[in-house]
Amino acid sequence: MSAVVTRNSYGCQVLNTARVLFLDVDFSEKLEKPGFLARLFGGGSAKSDPMSKLLALVEKWMRQNPEWGLRVYRTKAGARLMATHDVFDPVQVGNDPAWMSNWGVDPLYLRLCRVQKCFRARLTPKFWRCNVDKPPVRWPFENTAAETAFKDWQRRYENASRSFSVCRLLNTYGNTRLHPEVEPVLRLHDEATGALGTLPLA
Repeated sequence: MSAVVTRNSYGCQVLNTARVLFLDVDFSEKLEKPGFLARLFGGGSAKSDPMSKLLALVEKWMRQNPEWGLRVYRTKAGARLMATHDVFDPVQVGNDPAWMSNWGVDPLYLRLCRVQKCFRARLTPKFWRCNVDKPPVRWPFENTAAETAFKDWQRRYENASRSFSVCRLLNTYGNTRLHPEVEPVLRLHDEATGALGTLPLA
């Protein structure tokens, strides 16, 4: 499987994929501006809430690109899209800000795609969303006491994380054939995030 799980600076586990495309959409005020997101498809939606807008645009995209396969997940602050029919070059995607910024993707994500040459998807909740203090220390640890402090925090964080999901699957679209490289990544992602469950999002 061309993917690896790492831990970010504030303790979350992150899935890094070499070619499996993930796209997180932030439902910020930018999404409410006329034409935002719609520029990707050349049209808008009469729906008023951000998720309805996004789903309408996804449906339009799928009508125009029936060879695509997409999974749409709800996240705490927006949505996550996963392409399942094919694989993509993260550097090429990261160098095309017009294509991804129309979805509301943070420019930092684009830069990380280019620099790290991978796509990223957070697997575990942000610590403040599950009522846990921030990590007391950061890696690399200065000494064994610092490492012990982090491991104590990690136990509290992982225990609290079990009460939450990172995302929830809303719908699947288009091509049902999973690319061979996508299939194991999909299983790992959905299990680790609790995407098929009913726990509150964090």
